[in-house]
Amino acid sequence: MRSLLKQLVGESAIYGISGIITKFIGIFLVPLYTNVFEPADYGMINIINSFFFFVGILVVFALDNSAARWFYDTEDPEDRKKTISSWFWFQLLITAVVCSGIILLSSFLSKKLLHTSDPDLFIVSAISVFTGILPIIVQNWLRMQRKAVHTVVFSLLYSLLTIGLTIYFVLVQKSGIIGVFYAVVISNSAASIYCVFLLKSWISIKYLSGERLKEMLRFALPLIPTSIAFWVINSSSTFVLDYFYDLKEVGIFQLGLTISSAVTLFTSSFQMAWGPFAYSIIQKENSKEVYSAVLTAYTIIANFMALAVALFAYELLVVFTTPNYYDAYLVAGLLSFNSTIYSYVYIIGIGNGIVKNNKPLAVSVLLSALVTTGLLILLTPLFAKTGTAVSMIIGNLIIPVYVYFSAQKRYHIPYKIILAIALCGFSFGLYLLYLLIQTNVSYINVLIKGVLIIGYIISSFVALYLWDRKSFEAIKRFYSNLKTRKNKV
Repeated sequence: MRSLLKQLVGESAIYGISGIITKFIGIFLVPLYTNVFEPADYGMINIINSFFFFVGILVVFALDNSAARWFYDTEDPEDRKKTISSWFWFQLLITAVVCSGIILLSSFLSKKLLHTSDPDLFIVSAISVFTGILPIIVQNWLRMQRKAVHTVVFSLLYSLLTIGLTIYFVLVQKSGIIGVFYAVVISNSAASIYCVFLLKSWISIKYLSGERLKEMLRFALPLIPTSIAFWVINSSSTFVLDYFYDLKEVGIFQLGLTISSAVTLFTSSFQMAWGPFAYSIIQKENSKEVYSAVLTAYTIIANFMALAVALFAYELLVVFTTPNYYDAYLVAGLLSFNSTIYSYVYIIGIGNGIVKNNKPLAVSVLLSALVTTGLLILLTPLFAKTGTAVSMIIGNLIIPVYVYFSAQKRYHIPYKIILAIALCGFSFGLYLLYLLIQTNVSYINVLIKGVLIIGYIISSFVALYLWDRKSFEAIKRFYSNLKTRKNKV
């Protein structure tokens, strides 16, 4: 098991390097943007991004998930090419149809969603969706082949190009909001040129298989309403806030969400490595033991990240933004924990993926969407962006709970679930405790935050000792070996 976990950690670390650099650059741009864009401008960008996130769900059709599952059914390169080629040609057709419709309706959409008569933002964004097809497929294709370094290099260069072009259009050319989307179109187009050469033998029309496509669509079908419901849970809040308040409130909420996304430095790199890794060890004798250990380790680290970002969200806003945005600190703190919730589904729901049954995930997300929608309508008018954040957290919690019980019935894995729940509750409780005891003196608040973080670390190891002695001893051996190596050096 140790070698398998070491492999997962190594791949996650490689993906994490890309995520850390990209996120750092993104955060570095925040102070520049906050001096160029008003909160209402941020709100407008978020409205567009949320809308096209929904469009992305429609055009991808959940085939990224299906492709990953069918890819590992065989070692035959020719058969694998059927999977990738079928995915590509189907998505190309769907994207062309949907984006053409958006361009035709761009004036209407601008008036209804952005309160402006300028259709250019929707036209440019629609083009960016079409030009982004190949980069999405290539990044998934590289991960399926466990080419972590190549994936990271490609993703990093792709991100750097987008960021560099954004700086050019927004800060140098002063193109305004549309400059953000010009940058995406150009970077997508440049990346697509590289992707064509990289993937040309895999997307040849001769490998397009109607039978394979039907199988993949049948597997993906339950995920379509799931993905739409997922959009409701995580992105509909933008439109609810705009309806009850204004674009300024949306913009401050968006910045809080951006700050909280620092947690995804860890969660996203883990998710990129986890899927291919988990499916590739299905036949291993100790695979269930590995899955269980991963949940425990992930819970400890993810909650540490969430707590740290939540506690220091205000300081991050002070450093990287202007006073107009400081009010986003509470949203950032709450959503830091929300950033980790859905990630648990990848681990505790792996049993459903192994038996190729996505229906439980679909049901859980639909239930979550219904609850989230009700809470948004109830809490947003009363508590504005804070109520929106709380609604998202409560709604998201339904998903891992439902998926856990359904997956265990189909493919039992001996997770230390009580330990995971205890760690999650404890870390969030420490954040709520800080909100109750914080003072008006900055340095005292920083001291309190440091004590709370240290308290979480100590408590985590105590809990690990009590509930998972095997993992605790493994960590001790790892630390002892590391210390020995350092002494030898």
